[in-house]
Amino acid sequence: GELLWIEDGEVQRLRGLSRGDGYIPFVAAAAGNVVGLASAPGYAPGRSDRFAIPTEPPETIKVTLPRAAELTGRVMDASGQPVSSFQLIWYESTWHDKLTWDFHDREDGRFRIPDAPRDSAYWYAAAPEGPGSEPVFLDLGSEGADVELKLKPPQPGRGRVVDGAAGD
Repeated sequence: GELLWIEDGEVQRLRGLSRGDGYIPFVAAAAGNVVGLASAPGYAPGRSDRFAIPTEPPETIKVTLPRAAELTGRVMDASGQPVSSFQLIWYESTWHDKLTWDFHDREDGRFRIPDAPRDSAYWYAAAPEGPGSEPVFLDLGSEGADVELKLKPPQPGRGRVVDGAAGD
């Protein structure tokens, strides 16, 4: 598991391993608001609500891991060619509780996520080449799914950079 917090504008991580009974003892984290993340084989990643450190008295923060399913598929560009480097994003209804997976050097555009959340949610592909895909709503259930995500075509545009103080 991990504890995450922001310090001086940077995400900080403190990692720990389970003792075997599911508990992960953390003994040194910065004071402030943190989020706990956890993962285990056969389960989708889970996160706690935000909580403050230190807690008085010290308390156990619970992270419930949902069962996982396998999601496979490929990401294609707008012309139907495979995308080699991309990010898959999972979210239920808002970007607030998203999960991400990064893939690089995939000449065929294929991906496999063995620990994808089973919950009904949106899946979205993003890549440096241009606009991301349309979000696809999937319910993986226990069987998982195979999906093709197609990036939207880039749109021509133009803009102008101006001096913020002078406005020109």
